[in-house]
Amino acid sequence: MKQNIGLLNAFLRMTCGFTLLSWSTAKLVRRPCNYMALLLAMLGAMKVASGALRFCPVKFMMGFKDIFAFFPKPKKNEFEGLEELARLINPS
Repeated sequence: MKQNIGLLNAFLRMTCGFTLLSWSTAKLVRRPCNYMALLLAMLGAMKVASGALRFCPVKFMMGFKDIFAFFPKPKKNEFEGLEELARLINPS
């Protein structure tokens, strides 16, 4: 399983997941039959797990790795260093 989310994204997922998990657990302590709190606890646990593993199955199914996958990477100019080299050889 290859990681497909960044480090900052993983920290945010874990923070939101732990917050949601603790809130829903506190609700379940007061009313154990609260199905909405149980569903939110499972969603929070899923976010914590995806942050810890740094793998998001939804992003994997959609086919992109991170937000920067939408933007094309700039191509390196192969003649980038040759101009400086030509100035060093021929200073005139």
